[in-house]
Amino acid sequence: MRANGSNYQSSARVHAIILTRDRPETLERCVDTALSSLGSADALTVLDDSGAMVSHTNATALAEAGGRSMVQIAHLRAAQLHDVIARAAGGHRALWQCRTAPRDIAPLRNLSLLLSATDDARTTILIDDDICCFNLEATHRVRDSHYRASEAVIVSANIGGMTEHDTVTRLYGAIQLLRSKAHYCKVPTEELFRITPRADALNAHGHECLSAGYMAFCLPAACLFAFPPGYNEDWLWCLLHRSSGHTCLLRADQIVVHNPPAVRQSTDNDVLFELTGDFIFDCLLEFRDGSAGSPESILRDLAGCALDPSAMPAARARDVLKEACGQWNNEQRRALGRLESYGLSLLREMLHFGKLEMDGRSEVGAWSADAAAKHKSFATTRGLMAVRCGMRVALQEGRK
Repeated sequence: MRANGSNYQSSARVHAIILTRDRPETLERCVDTALSSLGSADALTVLDDSGAMVSHTNATALAEAGGRSMVQIAHLRAAQLHDVIARAAGGHRALWQCRTAPRDIAPLRNLSLLLSATDDARTTILIDDDICCFNLEATHRVRDSHYRASEAVIVSANIGGMTEHDTVTRLYGAIQLLRSKAHYCKVPTEELFRITPRADALNAHGHECLSAGYMAFCLPAACLFAFPPGYNEDWLWCLLHRSSGHTCLLRADQIVVHNPPAVRQSTDNDVLFELTGDFIFDCLLEFRDGSAGSPESILRDLAGCALDPSAMPAARARDVLKEACGQWNNEQRRALGRLESYGLSLLREMLHFGKLEMDGRSEVGAWSADAAAKHKSFATTRGLMAVRCGMRVALQEGRK
């Protein structure tokens, strides 16, 4: 897509891959930020999961950006790239290419992994389109300084701005703010969901839970396994990497900002998707507990893990609603009322109708079987020469 018509060049120094869906203005901001810290030895790919009209708008904007930059810029539609892979693999989409829910972003992230293997850059950086205020050069230097030929290196940043957490965690944090400081009662509701990274939070979970919203990596072929399905796919992926014993996970000092156009107002499907993913993560974190093993063995044995009743979706929802009760002054109560449309009333309704009750053992067993099968499916796809060739052609065509 470069204006000077240069041919596709592989082995970029930094390959930035932006994931986007139906947010052209947000994407344009992200692209401009990315290009400000990339040079002629680098590449930028937009993996576009948008509908046809928005995707056309994005293509036009990227063509204009290509005229202002020496960076190799590519625009790839996710649906078309999935079709390329399916044709190369024999005609049908593989299991790993299928979403478990509309918000399951794992297939898109796994397309990014295949793109990173195709381009073979020194550093690949994944960026969600609503991340801003980042410096790709600084991130590359951190990743490059920890290079090990036989070891995977994954680097994330401290993420501020709008919280990335699930609906229940967001509500709990907002309620705590209202309870602790009177002036929060008068700020816009969105401000209750903003977070500021703190130095004492850097070691949370031992750096195991890194966000793929902004993530750099260099992965040897042996470490290139799939993001697992469902919510928390990036945290789960990092836990599996940690368990392998061959991965260095770091959180750099850089602070980036998560700045989506609006705070999500969740549906009941959103809440159930998030709480199920949180429950799976808690199970995997407890089960792993410092032990080492391959992703295959961890996923195979996870179904037998002990379950924590307090991590079940219904229990977590009750905890938040309990926190919303108690003594409040009039200003606090009015501010609390504004949270009703951001999930409080929905949690009450879901609890009332039993929508958050689940068989935890069955849920973990089904998820671990699905994740293991998709891990195997992804490995098969990755090993096909026809898929690698198809990906190279798609990148070349996307960069015209």
